Amino acid sequence: MNIAAKLSHFRDAGKLDAAPISIHDIECHGIRRQCAGNLNYCYFEDGAQLSSPVIASSRCSFIGAYSYMNDGGYMRENVFIGRYCSIGRRVTIGAGMHSTTGLSSSPAIRNGTARPYNEEERKFLLGEREVRSRFTVVDNDVWVGDGAIIMPGVYVGVGAVVGANAVVTKDIPPYGIAVGAPARVIKLRFPSDVINGLLRSEWWELTPDCLQQLPTGNVFEFVESVMDCDHLERQSFDTYILTNP
Repeated sequence: MNIAAKLSHFRDAGKLDAAPISIHDIECHGIRRQCAGNLNYCYFEDGAQLSSPVIASSRCSFIGAYSYMNDGGYMRENVFIGRYCSIGRRVTIGAGMHSTTGLSSSPAIRNGTARPYNEEERKFLLGEREVRSRFTVVDNDVWVGDGAIIMPGVYVGVGAVVGANAVVTKDIPPYGIAVGAPARVIKLRFPSDVINGLLRSEWWELTPDCLQQLPTGNVFEFVESVMDCDHLERQSFDTYILTNP
């Protein structure tokens, strides 16, 4: 199953078929043993390194092959991180949100005996705010700078860059560079024809050995090379879950 199919299935079903591995075997899959404890609530692929905790009550997040997240941050439930992502320190993905429409924003005070708001009341309280999905996606090859916050329900497209300390409240297109609070896209990394070529290539499905044989340091040459090769070796990365020793 390729990464796009995994995302679709995970979004629809909330789970994936996965092979169980123990903490003793995790280094055989390119994962540092000191990162293992943070993978308890995750599905993951080879080479995934998660140095920040997942705050969740069940296994409902995913981190793809050769992606890493540094320490000092956290990831919430219902987060999907693609392959080859570079996530800095003190990053929050799927940040927690408190209701601001009740008596208090404190979780210590719940709904009590309250009736639901009617349509007119909801419109006054929420305005025209979009009701977003709470599923947060950081697609393949995304770089997230230190201290960034990605809000729930946001989609960060393939190859995007999120600047340090940015607060991402809206979707970012593929290969967009977004900075600020709230984050805004200031430019695209590459020309549109190159972006389209990179997206069509789905290079994140290629084997690491295959990528080493391609001109990855020059995107113009890379796109030409990929389009001229019809038989590049692709890899079906297995999905794993961590089991008790």
